[in-house]
Amino acid sequence: WSIVIMFTSGLLFLGLMLYTLVYVRVFFPSRVDIETYNIHTASLEAMAIAVKRLNTIPDFVLVDGLFPIKDISIPQLPIIKGDQLSVSVAAASIVAKTVRDSIMSSYHNTFPCYNFIKNKGYGTKEHLTAIKQFGPSPIHRKCFKGVKEYLK
Repeated sequence: WSIVIMFTSGLLFLGLMLYTLVYVRVFFPSRVDIETYNIHTASLEAMAIAVKRLNTIPDFVLVDGLFPIKDISIPQLPIIKGDQLSVSVAAASIVAKTVRDSIMSSYHNTFPCYNFIKNKGYGTKEHLTAIKQFGPSPIHRKCFKGVKEYLK
C-alpha cells in the first residue's frame, strides 16, 4: 500500500511540476531552528525564505495554517486546513511531502538502521524501536517525543 501512495504522489508531483504554471520553492526548517525556536516559528520562517527566493514575485500567497508569514510584504491569506480547502494549497502540500520523502529516503544510505526509505522519519513503531535500539541519529529532532527520551 505504501508503494502505491508514494508512486501516486510521485505522479502527482511530476504532473504538478510539468503541467502547471506554478512557481515552486521548497525550503524546510533546519533541525537546529526547530530545536532553538519551535516547529511553528521555524516553519513560518522557512515559508518566508521560500517566498523571498522565488524567481517571480507572486501577487498573492495562500498559507496553510492559522498564522500569516511574517516579513513578507505580499498580500496573503492563512487558511486553516488549507490543503483540504484549496486545490493550490493541496498541490503545494503534495510537492512538499514528495520532496521531504525523497530527502528522507536519501538519508537511508547514511543511516540504514532507521529504515528511512520505508518510514520517511515518521514515528512508526519500527522507527521508534530503531531510535530506542541505536539512539537518535544526527538528523533526528532531539526535542521531539520518541527521540528526546533516548538522548545520552
